[in-house]
Amino acid sequence: MKTLVEKAYFPVVGVFLLALSLVAFSDNLFTDIGQPSNREPRFIIHGLFALVWFTLLAVQPNLIATGNVKLHRKLGGLGAIAAAGLVLTTGYLQTLHYVRNDGLSGLALINSIMAAAFAVCVSFAIANRSRPELHKRLMMIGTFLILEPLASRAAGHLGLSPMSTVPLVWLVLFLSLIVRDRIVLGRFTKLPFAGLAFLIAVLILIPIGPS
Repeated sequence: MKTLVEKAYFPVVGVFLLALSLVAFSDNLFTDIGQPSNREPRFIIHGLFALVWFTLLAVQPNLIATGNVKLHRKLGGLGAIAAAGLVLTTGYLQTLHYVRNDGLSGLALINSIMAAAFAVCVSFAIANRSRPELHKRLMMIGTFLILEPLASRAAGHLGLSPMSTVPLVWLVLFLSLIVRDRIVLGRFTKLPFAGLAFLIAVLILIPIGPS
């Protein structure tokens, strides 16, 4: 059981997150490619960085699982660029939102904070790339935190309620990492609890109203 979870957890979660992102933007990619946002550079560039990040999130753990460490390390630089691009383009879009609405509130503010937390997590993950356990858990936790826009859009496309689906996705992912650490490492670890506590604190402190 330990070996199966140890080998499969990050590859499976990575593929799930990629699938979630594809469902979320299925209209842009497949069903409504003529929509106005598909012609706006700011959305195109942001979407490309996001697509590269979530694709690598699925590919990188599978490279480790199959023993292709050399290619994993080569793609690491691309991952760092994708993460930086994702943070910068998110910041740009949120700045435009701030100017148009004379401030940030609700989900816009929450997602801005989560993008900053993602940047911190990925930065520490890169700095600790020689410590595989810490490295990959930081990458995943940072990604979990920025999932609201994807989970909301995916829920909408599937006919589900975003207000109930998003918290469920967050809870399942964080709990799965907590359980994974208990099985693989033989103990509960602080990182997933800290990530979940941070998420809950932000959601409590910032009312989800109009974005």
